[in-house]
Amino acid sequence: MALLTPLVITPAAALEIIDSSGGQIYVEVGKGRLLRLDEAPATVFLANPKIADLQFKSTKLIYLVGNATGETSLYALDKKDRVLLNRKIVVGYDLGQLKAAIDKLIPDSSVEPSMVQNTLVLDGVVSSPAEAEAVREIAKSFMGKGGRMLNRIKVSMPNQVNLRVTIAEVNRSVVKTLGIEFGISGNSGSVGTALVSNAFTITGEITKTLGSLGLGAKFEALESEGLVTILAEPNLTALSGETASFLAGGEFPVAGQRDQDTGTVPVEYKPFGVSLSFTPTLLDRNRISLKVRPEVSSISSQGGVVIDGVAAVAITTRRTETTVELGDGESLAIAGLLQRNDQNDVSRVPGLGDIPILGALFRSDSYRRNESELVIVVTPYIVKPTSERLALPTDGHEPTNDFDRVVNGLAYRDTHGSVPDRVAKTGGQRLVGAVGFQVE
Repeated sequence: MALLTPLVITPAAALEIIDSSGGQIYVEVGKGRLLRLDEAPATVFLANPKIADLQFKSTKLIYLVGNATGETSLYALDKKDRVLLNRKIVVGYDLGQLKAAIDKLIPDSSVEPSMVQNTLVLDGVVSSPAEAEAVREIAKSFMGKGGRMLNRIKVSMPNQVNLRVTIAEVNRSVVKTLGIEFGISGNSGSVGTALVSNAFTITGEITKTLGSLGLGAKFEALESEGLVTILAEPNLTALSGETASFLAGGEFPVAGQRDQDTGTVPVEYKPFGVSLSFTPTLLDRNRISLKVRPEVSSISSQGGVVIDGVAAVAITTRRTETTVELGDGESLAIAGLLQRNDQNDVSRVPGLGDIPILGALFRSDSYRRNESELVIVVTPYIVKPTSERLALPTDGHEPTNDFDRVVNGLAYRDTHGSVPDRVAKTGGQRLVGAVGFQVE
């Protein structure tokens, strides 16, 4: 029989007079129970001293101490080997104190701890993943090292995130051309620049023929400015912790290395266009940790190479990747992805174009500037799945007949009174009028 160093005895309120048989006795880890027997036992046997230990306080009082979680058996016999005590001893954690700590630190939770065998089981509902993690940490502090825990806590908050992204690219080009171009042509060829009129160019041409030679001069003044906006608005929804991706573009072929045996060239396809991937993680009801990776790419002839007689194009790519923490409905703007190309070409008549002042009459200057900026705005929303009561833009749509289309010029029929059964039965809303989308 193992003995333990005396501990502080449980108060008198904890004294228990037990029968020779009965149910199990629950003892908390690190605490004890004082048991009173009707008769003085001759022999006391504890099956597993590692789980519980006992100490005699008198001939009829036994102090039982919990060492580790688990179950064991306690027997007490008299001098005639009659059973005075036969009880199962269950050693577990102080569930009342654990429950009080959880309720104090997380008031809105409804977590109920319990013991199954030697495992702590947590059941209940919390409002956010952060609260679930806090409950787990509290339970670990009560368990200490070596304890086992089964976490069955559920999170009541929505676990889906909708990401609305606006990707805008603005290209601005400026072209300026000013000068005079000369050309000389004859039966055996020509010297100078071909004089071809341009619909967007202010030009004046002078042509003079001397024998078999033709002299030409063209005055050109051009100034143009262009502005192009490319806009993409992908809308994605993903579970917390999962990754969603989007691609609006295409794929182009890339030739591989030629097979020496068959002579064939393998082809692999690479994506290009506007792509987006994001991974949301819900922190609480209003906070989202967001890892986002937008990319805009296009096929470019600059940087292309020729491999084994096969031309390989290049890709112009602008990409950014970041992890931020945002509130529900808050926006993140990513800007500053700038690209600028300047090109200045000067052509002149040899000798005459270098004359000060008058040389401007024999020169042609062309200036081109291309500027582009990429702006990305990201807005996450915590969402819940909707019911089938929502009406679609195509609900109730009917194509027009030949008479209305030809005579009345109608492209669609008035379907205000036509309501789908699934919408009418559930009392759902429908769109009225010639509309396809509803903007709030």
